[in-house]
Amino acid sequence: MKYSPLMCLVLLCLLCTNCKKNISIIEPPIDPKTTAFTQQLTDLYDASELPGFAVTVIKEGAINYQQAFGLANVEKGIDYTNQTTQPIGSISKTFIGVALMKAIEQGHFTLETAINDILPFDMANPYNTAPITIKHLVTHTAGLEDSDETYELQYYIKEGENMLLPSAQVILDFGVVVGKGHALGDYLQAVYSETGPLFDEDTFLEEGPGKTYEYSNIGASLAAYLIEVKTGMSYADFVKQNIFDPLNMTNTGYDRNQSNQDKLASLYIGKAYPLPEYGHSSYPDGFVNTSNEMLSKYLLEMMKGAAGNGTLLSKESYQTLFQRQSPEGMEAGEIHGVFWDLTDAGRIEHNGADPGVIAFLSFDPATNTAHQVMANINEGGIGEPLGVDGQISFGQFFEILNAVRTFEKE
Repeated sequence: MKYSPLMCLVLLCLLCTNCKKNISIIEPPIDPKTTAFTQQLTDLYDASELPGFAVTVIKEGAINYQQAFGLANVEKGIDYTNQTTQPIGSISKTFIGVALMKAIEQGHFTLETAINDILPFDMANPYNTAPITIKHLVTHTAGLEDSDETYELQYYIKEGENMLLPSAQVILDFGVVVGKGHALGDYLQAVYSETGPLFDEDTFLEEGPGKTYEYSNIGASLAAYLIEVKTGMSYADFVKQNIFDPLNMTNTGYDRNQSNQDKLASLYIGKAYPLPEYGHSSYPDGFVNTSNEMLSKYLLEMMKGAAGNGTLLSKESYQTLFQRQSPEGMEAGEIHGVFWDLTDAGRIEHNGADPGVIAFLSFDPATNTAHQVMANINEGGIGEPLGVDGQISFGQFFEILNAVRTFEKE
């Protein structure tokens, strides 16, 4: 029997349809541990006062789990996603560490360089004339102490923000201004130059550099400023060119005005108390704005670097970055590489906190595992006049962090 071309086409279609009916699509198996972990985090979120948070867990050098929970904006009901952008607090200091090592590779200075050989203003400890080196800054042993007043005064509420928010009024009571911040170099000179308007002898420790551990946010930004002076680029541009862009960390930077506004997290001191948009002049020490997805790219690169196959720095630079740089005599919790915390358990990590921000990032080179957690809440002393208990948000965040740590090890 002969079939016309049209009949052949009909038969072929019927044959394909029957074949499709016999094809079974195999779905990837669902890991019961992962399902249980998601439920655990969901339950912890539901019982918490956190607006939103995001988690990444890395196992065997690859992302094993990445999920976000809750809301980026409570008032508008916008979900917190893996692409939601928020500040990460002092985890930003690890970017200073990478940037410094890149500047060292470029020949601008070494860790042993005295900072007064670079600074355009003279910075002298009135109690001790020993030179402060870059290594002192990156290990928080420069003999510098941040006063609360000096540090808080460099925060500012951005123009056009709702000043009727209860949280805005509380921030204003701390002496914070409305408008624009100062240039990084101007702020640092105001703090550290003897003729600066914010100069205070109590900023300097009598022991001098290399003797005492004293965590200094402003000292970290001073290290970042050295890059500006030597390269002629803003620190923000240097980091974008040498870290953000090579890692394809899109929608990541220091200026929230330049971020994708649809993906920007509101920051809270309590679910009912959003903060107005703010900035601070000492931005390198704590104001990298990024997402769970983008930060995981950075974390993976740091793990590769620790294993000797990173792409941002040479193998030798990564070794320096993660090797102990702290002087002898430091106690647990005071030992650092180049801004990275080095724990007794062999982990390399950093945490971060700022008004409306809690974040934690940690990896273990021995097991090739890691985790990061970020949330858009932190009362940071601001919420107390409003009756917001900051210990609640911290406690609930660390419940989540402990669950993440357990899952990483399973």
